[in-house]
Amino acid sequence: MPAQCGCNYFLGEFVGIGTAAPARVLHLVRIGSEAGSGIQFSDDTAGNYQSAIVPHFAGGVPESNKLKFRVSDGTPTGQPQTMVLTGGGRVGIGTAAPQTKLEIAEGSLADSSRGIRMTADSLDFRVFGESATVGAGYIGTVSPHSLRFFTNGTGHVVMTLQPDGSIGIGATNPQATLDVAGTGRFSSDLTVGHDLTVTNNATVVQDLTAQSSIRAGSPSIKVADGGGCYYAA
Repeated sequence: MPAQCGCNYFLGEFVGIGTAAPARVLHLVRIGSEAGSGIQFSDDTAGNYQSAIVPHFAGGVPESNKLKFRVSDGTPTGQPQTMVLTGGGRVGIGTAAPQTKLEIAEGSLADSSRGIRMTADSLDFRVFGESATVGAGYIGTVSPHSLRFFTNGTGHVVMTLQPDGSIGIGATNPQATLDVAGTGRFSSDLTVGHDLTVTNNATVVQDLTAQSSIRAGSPSIKVADGGGCYYAA
């Protein structure tokens, strides 16, 4: 265990600050508070606009499994906690106790200017959450680009959300508010508030109710035994 003292030592190519037995090129030892520990960077001799790398302290006790990064907030003495790295490989931004590999803690007024942002040329993609108004998690694009969900490789897009609000399931360029490329199944009632147009065969296992019209050309609409076809006047 290196001895602690208030002296500086040079041992070959190693430098010890607070220890007579440095184990690294630069070895710092500080027993006390967070305020006097770590490495600090300042823009002037008065110590203004400070940034620092320090060990984390909880209740005045150092936690050796956490390293804290503090960056100036643009004011002469402001130095908020920016990021914490834990010995377990977790990163906390805005929190000293991350519960996952990456945790970002924001206030209740978080919006699209917070959270995670990814850009590619003009594409602007965001992920964030807020609790002050509706209380929800948000994922989407700020720029006029579609949002796609894929599985088993990027070439297998299963759902696309367009900037105009249309949704494509199996269709990357939906032509209607809901465009399904493939079969569909409803385990409960299906209510159509306007016209229903069938461009292929439709099989109804139970009742089919339409508020307006049902149109079918050469394809057919089949109602299974026990079902019915109703028009709601």
